[in-house]
Amino acid sequence: MRSAYSHGVPSGPDRAQALLEEIGELYAIILRVSRRIPEVEPLTVTQRLALIEIVSIGPLRLRNLASRMDTTPATASRAVDVLEEYGFVVRRADASDGRAVQIGPTAKGKRWSQRRREELLDVMQCLPEDLTSPRFIGEISTLNAALRDRTGHDDVARGALLAP
Repeated sequence: MRSAYSHGVPSGPDRAQALLEEIGELYAIILRVSRRIPEVEPLTVTQRLALIEIVSIGPLRLRNLASRMDTTPATASRAVDVLEEYGFVVRRADASDGRAVQIGPTAKGKRWSQRRREELLDVMQCLPEDLTSPRFIGEISTLNAALRDRTGHDDVARGALLAP
């Protein structure tokens, strides 16, 4: 199925709307593909995001996780509680500061992330070459940098969606 804008991109203020709609559709498609993975434990979008961040970044303190998720520490903590209950993450004392706690992925959490990555990569590898060209990938990278700059989110989440 072709994009609603495949026959011509609008000009002026409508371009931002068109871009937002296309990014929204891309996000929805990626979510649908990743949901093909059979889950024993049903996760909310917030719990999935927390797990993806923890696996892709490594052990994080709760406030850092909340910041990366752009949510409150309370919301991040509730997500981590469920992920810990399901065995996807574990809380451990921070080796550099015994008073602090870090949240890290378990082997089960890493396996979930790897299955999700493989499912998404299977789909992406079937795309036409012009959609995976270095130029196109560079343009997306430039878009990401501009969005990070505009929103003040300086954390690069390279690979977060496809957490290794």
